[in-house]
Amino acid sequence: MAKTSLIIRIIIFSFFFIPNIFHCQMIVTPLPLNSNGIFNAVFFDQNEFHNVWLLRNDWDVYRENDPEKKFSISVPSVFNTGETLIYEKKVILTSNQVKNSQVILGFLGLNYSAEISINGYLIFKYPGGSYPFEIKIPKDILKENTNNTVTIKVNRKLDSDNSIPSSQQFLFENIAGGIFRDVYVKVVPEFHISEINSNYTIDQNLSKAVLNLNVGVESPLLKKSTTLNQRKDFIVRINLYPNGAAIPSIKSDFLQQRNTTSSYDAKCQVEITNPFLWSPETPNYYLCEILLLRDGQVIDKSIRQISFYLLNKDRSIFSLNPRFPS
Repeated sequence: MAKTSLIIRIIIFSFFFIPNIFHCQMIVTPLPLNSNGIFNAVFFDQNEFHNVWLLRNDWDVYRENDPEKKFSISVPSVFNTGETLIYEKKVILTSNQVKNSQVILGFLGLNYSAEISINGYLIFKYPGGSYPFEIKIPKDILKENTNNTVTIKVNRKLDSDNSIPSSQQFLFENIAGGIFRDVYVKVVPEFHISEINSNYTIDQNLSKAVLNLNVGVESPLLKKSTTLNQRKDFIVRINLYPNGAAIPSIKSDFLQQRNTTSSYDAKCQVEITNPFLWSPETPNYYLCEILLLRDGQVIDKSIRQISFYLLNKDRSIFSLNPRFPS
């Protein structure tokens, strides 16, 4: 009788408790900090006009169907059990940051797809991949001087329609999901540089380079009834500092006429005479400082590192920075 009672107890325990134990088995593995934890101001475009901070600690994670069972982790981190996991983080923004700035949420890498919400509002569906991306957060869903809840529902399942074809998925059988690179918040001016694309050409004598910049600018909408006293023009200034020098070797201003739309592309072309060329032996570079000026005042700034070199191919032979006869 006692033996039968023990067996019944074991069956009851197994029925009610063992599934919950398996359900609670959630393995999330923290990853080493990127670049040994060093914050690269040029990479993140941090300066006196851009406030950037990393969201590394005090994340909560939980299963979608079990939100009460949360535990705290740091980011980057990954998980290998289950298809989805929800990451949640509280972020406080000041009244000035919400009202007078553009708040951007940035991701250097997550796997694989994700739904990203702020304060319960779904603002972006990330289709999949491991490349960096940024999201501009609408002002009307942000809270001032209190917690804003960032929620990221990460799905590690590979989708044949949007990611790796089914026939190749056997190569990624144990792929981990999660946020495997840094997440950051960037606060920039309302009138700001939104994107920078560049290319260049070098003549065969290596004596002149032409740098072409496409500078995306975003700002609050201008009403069509804007009076002439409200200036719509602005200047894009390009400063080039060779090898991080204190004084720019080239300074060029480009006057732009702003229209009534919220986005604008400024096309700028800069000539560099006798440019410092990059090579493995002499890794020369330029810091390219891009400024927005309005009414004589700098209102935004962005910095990129640019190197010039010429790679030539003659049949099967490659040569770096060759000098061709005149």
